[in-house]
Amino acid sequence: MDEKTCRLIGLMKRTDGRDKSFRIVQYSSMLLVCALEKGGTASSLVGSMKLAMSTTRKSLRLVKMVENFRELFLVVFRRKNKGVKIMNRLLGVLAVAAEVLYFYYDHLVWLHRISVRALPKPEAVRVESMSSYMWLSNATFEFFRQLHLLSETLRNQRKDRLSASNEGSGEGEKRALFELDKKYSTAMRKQVVAVVKQGSDVVTATCESNLLWFLTERQTRTIEGISGLLASLIGFYGVWLDVKI
Repeated sequence: MDEKTCRLIGLMKRTDGRDKSFRIVQYSSMLLVCALEKGGTASSLVGSMKLAMSTTRKSLRLVKMVENFRELFLVVFRRKNKGVKIMNRLLGVLAVAAEVLYFYYDHLVWLHRISVRALPKPEAVRVESMSSYMWLSNATFEFFRQLHLLSETLRNQRKDRLSASNEGSGEGEKRALFELDKKYSTAMRKQVVAVVKQGSDVVTATCESNLLWFLTERQTRTIEGISGLLASLIGFYGVWLDVKI
């Protein structure tokens, strides 16, 4: 087998890999529903696929909430965090805490959909709304955390460039600055991609929470589909690169 096939098999063996794959199908289906004529058979089929992908993804995250409790404990108490800036640490704690609540409500939605714990309609609507609001909170905190990390990297780069300029001159200075920029470029690229991904999640969660009251239902779902698909592709690519072959 070639490298791409091996990488794809490795990706589908991972829970996060399957989750990202199903998410791409989910938001692609949402865009197709928006594009197809309302009420048609094709629209109904694609809509059912979107709902099925959403429900399947919820089942893949059963253990995630327990892992988040551990992560929350480590973020708050781990010694390695002593050197982390207070703002970054605070945003990390808030993001993980919001994600714990998000998964709690998300699992209630999942149990309701598979009829294990059926809820009255008003209660089911309330639980789905709380799930969306908690996801929006998590995405917002994580967005600002990634933005803060990026601004810190830019500040450190400017500081190091100034230091290198003061210490060298001529060709030595140019070479030092080139090596410095090369060192920071990889980290900055990853952080910019993370900011775009989290920003897309914020837009998607905002649409899912029905907070864009000034747009029509179709406009809201179209924006949700585009931003959700963008975040899904970025997440999928991140897992793809992380697969060991």
